[in-house]
Amino acid sequence: MDPPKIVITTEKLNGGSLIRKTSIRRRVSLKEDRRQDKYGNLTGTYARIKNTMLLDRGVQNNLESLQERWRMIMFMYEDCVDMIKTREQTRLSRRQLKQRREFLSWTIIYSSLLMPLFIAILLAYIIFL
Repeated sequence: MDPPKIVITTEKLNGGSLIRKTSIRRRVSLKEDRRQDKYGNLTGTYARIKNTMLLDRGVQNNLESLQERWRMIMFMYEDCVDMIKTREQTRLSRRQLKQRREFLSWTIIYSSLLMPLFIAILLAYIIFL
């Protein structure tokens, strides 16, 4: 891929200069990035090279460090998922507790308002019978 070309023009625009870029950097698409590697008939040689590379101590250290980093990232991810689940559960339990309190308070309010009315109706019924 060729480096981007930038054309700079300076024109007078109300006493100042104007700098204009005429090219834009373009990302390489996945289709262009894929290489058509054809190894041919030397698969045994490639397997030996791969084995010698994997037996190298530096490569092994890098693999172990990457595996350890991956474990750390997965531990952090699982910890975050657990934290989110517990947070959602506590929010749900708080919401349910709030709804129960509201229901209880409305029940107490209505019963305290309607109880004297029922008693008055009952007394009026008993007296006028």
